[in-house]
Amino acid sequence: MSSSYFINLAACNPTALTSRSFVLGNEAPDLLKKWNKQWGIIKTQEKYNQLRRPDMPQFSELQERIQQKERWSYDEGLHYGKGNNPHVVSCWNSLTPAQKESPFWRGYLWHLLTDKYVLSELDVEGKLEKVMSNYCGSQNDKDKFLKREVAELEKDWGRCNSLIRDTFPTLRITPEVIEMDMIQFMGDSPVYVDWYTLRSAIRYLRSFNPMEANIPKVIHEVLG
Repeated sequence: MSSSYFINLAACNPTALTSRSFVLGNEAPDLLKKWNKQWGIIKTQEKYNQLRRPDMPQFSELQERIQQKERWSYDEGLHYGKGNNPHVVSCWNSLTPAQKESPFWRGYLWHLLTDKYVLSELDVEGKLEKVMSNYCGSQNDKDKFLKREVAELEKDWGRCNSLIRDTFPTLRITPEVIEMDMIQFMGDSPVYVDWYTLRSAIRYLRSFNPMEANIPKVIHEVLG
């Protein structure tokens, strides 16, 4: 989900958010990707080590994934696939028993689970495809129309962020996310994102505490 970090944060149980390592794990797929894209791997390592807690993995454990390309059919990259289709089970199965108990990795897993579940519930790509299938006009104009509608979808995340802020006023954005300008707030109602579906999905995910939950059981329940 592009520009949707606030959704990932909101979908976390408030008790889990009291763990700084869990929060950093939940930020990691997007934050590390953004750091590496903007600054490269050396600066990314420096930034990670500045924030790292003793119970978090060494940077070397993450470096290969940071540098991998995210692809739809593969479980590579920080999102274990594309951000809109993370291979959640592959992520969990790749962890050692000790890592599976780690607040960082549970936060990381929760980020991927949120991406997968929320996008499947919203079906924004399906809505966009339906709009495009009903379009009548030249191919050149159609390309311009698609570009405009994709931009409208991007704005929806900012619109939803404002609604999330109003609905969950205790959420606090961390300094590292503020620094990278990862969250935008916009007015107006979402066009492609159904707010009531999103709010329901967030509340459902918040009902689980990833720090204590049987994660395989939760994955099975959430993703079916």
